[in-house]
Amino acid sequence: MTRRVVIAGATGQIGRPLCRELMGAGHCVVVFSRDPSRARDLVPGAADYVAWSPDELPRECAGHLESADAVVYLAGGPLFDGRRHSRADVAAESQARAGELGQLVAALGELTRPPGC
Repeated sequence: MTRRVVIAGATGQIGRPLCRELMGAGHCVVVFSRDPSRARDLVPGAADYVAWSPDELPRECAGHLESADAVVYLAGGPLFDGRRHSRADVAAESQARAGELGQLVAALGELTRPPGC
């Protein structure tokens, strides 16, 4: 059975191989990205590439979320890239990730879903 999966953070170290596996298994992947044209290059073959911002979830995203069977959140800057990051850097990145995730959770909470879903 083909599933529709929305992935935020599809261009990262975990997101790219996850997308390849899902698409290779025949699933429909929708990529939420700050830079959809870059995402097309890094994750070829997705069903759609949707621009989204950490500050505001565009309307186009809601339709994709409503039709999704699963939503995967992997977004954020690299913290384990071999460079030393200060505590302030890690705290700022963690804060940004929490805000983005909160935005997606709030959008999912507003969706109309059939009972039992």
